[in-house]
Amino acid sequence: MELSQTIIQSIFLLLNLLISRTRGLKLVRLDVPAIADIFSPVTLKCEYNLEDMNLYSVKWYKDGFEFFRYMPDYDPRSQALKSSGITVDLQKSDMNQVTLINLQFNHTGNYKCEVSTEAPDFKTVAQHANMTVMAYPTEDPKVEGVLSTYSLGDYVYANCTSGKSSPPAILTWHINGAKPDTWSWDNRRGWMEKDSQGLYTRTVGLQFQILSSHFTSNGGGLMPKMEIRCTSTIGNSVRHKAVYPTLVRALTSNSLAQKRLTGSAGVLRPPISIALVLVTSFRT
Repeated sequence: MELSQTIIQSIFLLLNLLISRTRGLKLVRLDVPAIADIFSPVTLKCEYNLEDMNLYSVKWYKDGFEFFRYMPDYDPRSQALKSSGITVDLQKSDMNQVTLINLQFNHTGNYKCEVSTEAPDFKTVAQHANMTVMAYPTEDPKVEGVLSTYSLGDYVYANCTSGKSSPPAILTWHINGAKPDTWSWDNRRGWMEKDSQGLYTRTVGLQFQILSSHFTSNGGGLMPKMEIRCTSTIGNSVRHKAVYPTLVRALTSNSLAQKRLTGSAGVLRPPISIALVLVTSFRT
């Protein structure tokens, strides 16, 4: 009987110990965007559980330097430290979040939320995360150099130029949804420029010969259009610009058409004379 009581008491003490360790101040979630756009405000969030304790302060730091604090017993409760070089929107900042405006590239860094309770507990918890400030393009890439009409065998010489960004955007070409051959993607004609604000524009060239296969569907039939698309990618920002040459057929005699459409390898193409009318379409 005494042994049973001893076991019960031991279990009770163990449960109390576990409960005491799980109760108290907890920082539940820190939400710091991995990437922030320099042209837009960004909000950092800090969720915590006080249990039965009283909040003393919530402080935010960048690279170890405090730039915002919330203290419920002070007036005003929300305070921004101007010496930090970070601009805080106090109207949108409180005990659970802080909103940054007028971002700069040097605002890239490590951000920490620190939560403290009042006496007699004096508990403090903190979490931190990195954020990188980028400049997303504010416009779609531009495709230039494409003529209004083509015939089979003609060459397309095009340039794609990204909108201003930092770091430089990655540009990719697609023809009818597929990446062109390496030789078609003329990176040698590409270049990059940087303006006084530290923003980059990148240009990449494309060249290829118009073939009937560009207008052939998977089923072997002719498609009315082909698509030439340039995609600009930086961080979470993806922008497109596409042009759609339209296939217009003019029926001729088989012998004349075959003579005009025979490739250098002697492969015959469909007995038609083809003109391409360019229709541009902007897509984001």
